[in-house]
Amino acid sequence: ELDEGTTWVNFSLSPNVSTAEASRILRMARKALLSVPEVRTTVSKAGQPEDGTDPKTISMAEIFVDLKPEDQWRAGMTRAKITEEMGRALSAIPGIDPAFSQPIRDNVLESISQIKGQIVIKLAGDDLVEMKR
Repeated sequence: ELDEGTTWVNFSLSPNVSTAEASRILRMARKALLSVPEVRTTVSKAGQPEDGTDPKTISMAEIFVDLKPEDQWRAGMTRAKITEEMGRALSAIPGIDPAFSQPIRDNVLESISQIKGQIVIKLAGDDLVEMKR
C-alpha cells in the first residue's frame, strides 16, 4: 500500500454539536495526536466550506496528520504502531471513534466508487435480504 507519510483521521461528532464544541474537541484531538513523538504537525477541520463544494456537516471532523521522516522515528516504530498509538491517544476523548486512512488513498477510492452525488446511504445489519429490500 502507498505510504504517503501522512495520516487522515476521521470521526463523527454528535449531530447537534455546536461550532464551539466541535472546535474544542478538535483542539483536544490535535493535542492528543501531537503527544505521539512521530507526529510533526496536525491540521483539522469540521464542516464544509462556505462555497458548498464539500457536503460534510459540522459533525464530521477530519484531521490531517503529517508524520516526521522515518529516520526520526523511535527505534522499532512502524506506521501500524504509530496508528495504534494515535488511536490510544484519541481514546481519552469521550464519544469519538476515529478511523485512520491516508488523503490520496481516500481520494482515489472516492474516484473509483464513482459516487458523484452528495447523498450516500450506508446500510449495516445481519439480514442481507431485508437490507437489499
